[in-house]
Amino acid sequence: RRRRRAPEALLRRAFDGSQLVADLDEVGFQRLSRCFVRQEVKAGEVLIQQGADLTDKEPGMYVNESGTLDVFVSGIPIKGPTSKNDYGEKVHTYQQAGSLIGELSVLFAAPRAATVVASSDCVL
Repeated sequence: RRRRRAPEALLRRAFDGSQLVADLDEVGFQRLSRCFVRQEVKAGEVLIQQGADLTDKEPGMYVNESGTLDVFVSGIPIKGPTSKNDYGEKVHTYQQAGSLIGELSVLFAAPRAATVVASSDCVL
């Protein structure tokens, strides 16, 4: 089965908005973009689990191509409007194409800071 790479224009938009990769030259961009593979995520599927360590068996970061993903944080006080469920307090929603997801763990080599759940079918 052939791996489909993520669209270049989508990756450029995501990278331009991220402190982690905004300063990449063209060679660096091409190398990093080869790491992003398109994948489908079904509504209700957990993409990232809070507290999980990064492994070599999963992508460290994702770029949202389409769909909506909700971000939940458990165990810390949250200020502002939120909604709570089994994953914790909802603190953010990704719904814009080109959103970079999961880069904090890559940037800081730290466990995942939140749980990210697809609230609709998504392409990443």
